[in-house]
Amino acid sequence: MESVDAGKTTSAGAPPLGPPGGPPPSDTRPFAAGDANQPEWTEATRLMCAAAYLDDTFAQDVLEEILHEHHRAVHIPTGIDIATVAKHCLAACRQQIVRDLLLTADIVLSVLLLLAKQDGKWLVYGFLLAWLLVFCDKFFATYVVVVKRLSPANFSSQMAPPAADPHMTRRIEELARDQRGNLTVYSGFLPFSGAGLQVGGWSFLIDLRRGTEEAFGETSTVREPTLGELYEATEHALGALDMTNMEIRDRLFVSGSDVRGDRRLMPDPLGPPLSWVDLDVLGHYMVSPTHQIRHYRCIEIVDWGGELVVSLFLRFAISNNRLFCELNKFVLLPLKDELHRLNHLGGRVRIRDLAGLVVRAGASTPGLSLRAPQVIYKPVSRAFAESSSAKHVQNDHFFDYGAPITALDRVRSVYYRRYFLRLDKEMYDKVLERTVLDAIVEILDQNGIDTSEIAERRASIMNYNLMVKDGASVNNLAFGSKARIFNLPGRGGGEGGAPPPTPGKG
Repeated sequence: MESVDAGKTTSAGAPPLGPPGGPPPSDTRPFAAGDANQPEWTEATRLMCAAAYLDDTFAQDVLEEILHEHHRAVHIPTGIDIATVAKHCLAACRQQIVRDLLLTADIVLSVLLLLAKQDGKWLVYGFLLAWLLVFCDKFFATYVVVVKRLSPANFSSQMAPPAADPHMTRRIEELARDQRGNLTVYSGFLPFSGAGLQVGGWSFLIDLRRGTEEAFGETSTVREPTLGELYEATEHALGALDMTNMEIRDRLFVSGSDVRGDRRLMPDPLGPPLSWVDLDVLGHYMVSPTHQIRHYRCIEIVDWGGELVVSLFLRFAISNNRLFCELNKFVLLPLKDELHRLNHLGGRVRIRDLAGLVVRAGASTPGLSLRAPQVIYKPVSRAFAESSSAKHVQNDHFFDYGAPITALDRVRSVYYRRYFLRLDKEMYDKVLERTVLDAIVEILDQNGIDTSEIAERRASIMNYNLMVKDGASVNNLAFGSKARIFNLPGRGGGEGGAPPPTPGKG
């Protein structure tokens, strides 16, 4: 039994990744070991930190859906520093709490003075004071925090505000460790949680018993390759590309509806599933997958400051002298335009900017004032909700522990913001796909296996985007006199631009 982790083939009897809750293994690093050349933060991370202060909903959603999630798995998209984002969301929420407490005090004082003085002018004074409080809050968040501290020139992950609560500090450390875990517990239909939009894929079957035709009608002696050899061959070929922004990992995928009862994946039914499994568990499911649990080799490229993540999920399976090859392609697109508009905030405060801020503060003051008293009973409400959720999980034996869609996913756009960004995605797709296909052909040739069919299919796969227009659907293509029917994605090239992309069928 063999297993591969972080681009290294390791026997199943090798030392495990470490106990659940322990630190991540030291060998799960970017494949080409280019850390020294990588920035300490990405543009996607910085924009999410800025959004936390200017969008109350985003910061609150990160807390509720990620930091305070105790039962379901949480998937953190590749390309962002979750620890930095979480710390800034906590700081933004603390600022919101201070604002809401002051607004609540203003409401109480205005009402008391109204009752005592029987004069409606105190309500007007109370509203003007609330307007001033909201203006100061927005001014501080916009021009002190976002424009000054979170500008590209000043932003640093090391300068993120620390979490005041030790429990939150531990939770952030757990999220940072689990972000690179080798177990994905998904919810819904697609297993590749957080990978973005599916933009294509393919699969085919190769007869490992048929040798290459030689002189005088004879065939070569064939040897069936092992799964470890196949993964090692593709890994070596990808490593030769020398891409410092590429990472290769092995991961298990299981539905959140199937994980309950498996102590190797979920020791505590009332807690979340594990994010790390031992190498022997990983190796077992690589060789012997089940209907519920599958192993995939994950190839990820992060570019454009974390705003473009190209992911390929590769799987081999050998059964009855036949090799099944499967590749699924996904792309994580840039953040929404609203977040990029934060870059247009000038460092110098102009009268026009102040006037606009005054107007926006006045428009949002009534709504913020009405919601402000919630700050008093919100901790009690959260504690009640957590208790109720624990009872629900305990009683519902079909509870879905899979990772849901979170605020980190919702801030992603469905469009490419720039033409070159889409072009880079196409380049990465083709380079990685061609490299994987060439590696498969090479290892099969070395073992004397006939690769004539796969060579024809390789040509059809690589030329697919040239043969089919965006949005067209092609199914059941076959090439060669003895070729078998196989499927190609229906909408592999229609993502980005306008109209927005639609996930294809792999």
